[in-house]
Amino acid sequence: MNICMASLCSPQRAAIRFIQVSLLVAAAVCWFVAALPAQGSCQDPTAAPGENNATATPDESRGDEFNQRALAPFPDSPEGIPEADGNASESAVDATSPDRDAASASGLASGEDNATEPSAQGEDNATAEAAEQAQAADDQAAAVALLGRDADEALFEAVQDDIAYLVSLTQSGNFDPGQVADLIAFAASHKSSPSEYTPDNLDGASGAYGEFLVHAPLTHILRYAFNPNLPTYLAYPNSVRLGGWSDLAGARAALDGIWNQLPGVEEPIVFRGVEFEESAPGEAVGAYYRYNMDRLLVLYTYQGMDILISVSKQQGESSVGKKGIPVGESREWLFFYSGLTGSMSGAANLVDTYVYQACSINVFIEPEPGRPLSRMCLFKWIQAGGGLFTDMVGSDDIRSGFAPYAMGFKQVLESQLLPPPEDIALNMAKVQGFTTEELRERMRPLANRMESEAVDHPLLSRSEFMELLENAEYMNILGKEEMQSELFKEYMRQFMR
Repeated sequence: MNICMASLCSPQRAAIRFIQVSLLVAAAVCWFVAALPAQGSCQDPTAAPGENNATATPDESRGDEFNQRALAPFPDSPEGIPEADGNASESAVDATSPDRDAASASGLASGEDNATEPSAQGEDNATAEAAEQAQAADDQAAAVALLGRDADEALFEAVQDDIAYLVSLTQSGNFDPGQVADLIAFAASHKSSPSEYTPDNLDGASGAYGEFLVHAPLTHILRYAFNPNLPTYLAYPNSVRLGGWSDLAGARAALDGIWNQLPGVEEPIVFRGVEFEESAPGEAVGAYYRYNMDRLLVLYTYQGMDILISVSKQQGESSVGKKGIPVGESREWLFFYSGLTGSMSGAANLVDTYVYQACSINVFIEPEPGRPLSRMCLFKWIQAGGGLFTDMVGSDDIRSGFAPYAMGFKQVLESQLLPPPEDIALNMAKVQGFTTEELRERMRPLANRMESEAVDHPLLSRSEFMELLENAEYMNILGKEEMQSELFKEYMRQFMR
């Protein structure tokens, strides 16, 4: 490659180019890591969820009031997917905003009309603010007091052995809760600054730790993010483009209805499988990757807390990075996928980039059975780069990927408009039943929007992309499963705010 030849000819030039490429490629890959913990069970894009024999039902004993009315099914006409009605849109929850009213902060949908007149809204501002502050304090208390212990370096050091144990279980072995007791104690402990904790490197890959609260019970998280009849990108819309189990039948047999085992799992439930994912591109450089993962899921109860552990370990290196661009607002989950090898940075585009190895461990803890609050703890490791530079991602880069991942996850899981899983699955089945030509016709509005956005967009307006966008050509360059993914996300947008 030219960059390598220049490096050999001039040490100074090599040093400068190394710094440029390292920074830009690291930025690209740190956005990619946001997709790594996207470990929800997902559907084979070619299989219809209607094959599932089990139907998800609310668990009334745990106060799960998240099941909302199913909005309009996927349209039969090619005009696209209907928007949610205006009243529904107004009552949606802004899941990622720190400003949420008392009802939305509780994570429960009351089913009542929450609309208020502008004057009434003004009068209630002080009350709403006080309720938000009280809820925030309540959440923090719940987050601190899970096991009544503060984190410390000695506890975190003990976690390293538990990490190695969990990674080994992705291949084989019996799960022993005692072998991860330190990891759970750390995840449940109070931390004044979670970002201060950096796990040891894993097989040469840099690591990072983060955590956040989700206003939903663990049953709700399982029914949507780990449901084998729903696509992975349902819970990770701005991190994952595509995904699926290699053995969908096996995943359905093991995971369907797993949420009904709560509260109080008598014996740990362990599932292993292999899953593929394709990430969504980020703004920094703009590239997306495809990779296979060994997966491990463990659901059990420990010291009165229901816990889900999800582990993924990448198999080999990823596919080469391809050029992609986020379009519109980040909460729209809209991306342009070019299919062209490279990235959106001139310097990083000089080399082919790959994720050489990656691993993630997610721990979901529900402090109190039935309460709409769960803590999610993230451990991630990644080694990535291109050309001669094979270690371009550090711990800070990985941490920067936590925010977009958490935003998408909370946006979906905390939405009060989210319909029951079985209704979402039926609509996905309808999407999968469309012929290629029908998919293309339903993609036309999106293709037209992409072409319109490209006119004034600093990146989409490039000639290499305009050739793919003019005359709604974009709908013709996507494969069938890629169009299904886009249309499904279009359907899901109506339930978000």
